[in-house]
Amino acid sequence: MSKFYSKILLFGEYSIIKGSQGLAFPLKKFYGELKFPHVNTSKPEHNLSDFCQYISGRGILANLLDTDLFRSELEQGLYFDSNIPIGHGVGSSGALCASIFARYSKEFKRKKTYTQSELKYLQDLMALMESYYHGTSSGLDCLISLIDKPVFIRSRNDVESIEDLPKHKMGHFYLYETHIIRKTAPLVHTFLKDYDQSQQVREGVQRFSQLTNELILSLLQAKKTIFDELFSQISRFQYLNFETMICDNIKAFWLQGLESKEFFVKLCGAGGGGYYLVYSPNKALSYPNLTKIDL
Repeated sequence: MSKFYSKILLFGEYSIIKGSQGLAFPLKKFYGELKFPHVNTSKPEHNLSDFCQYISGRGILANLLDTDLFRSELEQGLYFDSNIPIGHGVGSSGALCASIFARYSKEFKRKKTYTQSELKYLQDLMALMESYYHGTSSGLDCLISLIDKPVFIRSRNDVESIEDLPKHKMGHFYLYETHIIRKTAPLVHTFLKDYDQSQQVREGVQRFSQLTNELILSLLQAKKTIFDELFSQISRFQYLNFETMICDNIKAFWLQGLESKEFFVKLCGAGGGGYYLVYSPNKALSYPNLTKIDL
């Protein structure tokens, strides 16, 4: 069966909720795939029966997916084998939903290009599926895993797949492992509460959104000097304004980057644990807890 990769929201965390653009990539370092257990081996504990029941009770999903086959294969021991870290902001449930949709869909086939209307349709279906795990979902994590392409998010309802990005002209990207599992919902709740209650926060988010949009544009246009400067500005802005989302065990490293300008750190998704994104404009890094990633 096919592999479905994790994802990384490169830019747009939090600001995308309030209308900024976003840029997300499949992260090929981690993946999951549906499997049947081998003889004389015990399968991991992945209970998909309740998920199958959930899909069966959602009219549009039940019509589009072959739930009878899904149920039959579960009885044969089907499970989701994954090395995607849970609670790290790289889309573990998104890859699971994408793998199930692709296997049991009566009409979907992966292809090289998608129209915007096709992407919006798939995103809505993915959102409905992943809501089983998160209560609510944008569907973006699942969509990226499903189509296995970078996605440019102009707005929450306007996404476009990207074929060629000049990322090879940029510097080096890394994930910083905090070894802390976190949950997204409480962090987003705090952000929205602060946004609603403070004019200063709203003005800061507006500035952050502007920086995010400019940063994405500089990457799309391969303007490295501008990209490097904007990345450093976002790193500084988050260090000063997103304290709740920054783990204690990365603060000194984050500040070291800002002061030395050797590298810059930013949130990777909601923050609060899991992975953080590190960017080095020029030289390769060799610090503890860092893993180089290829976008």
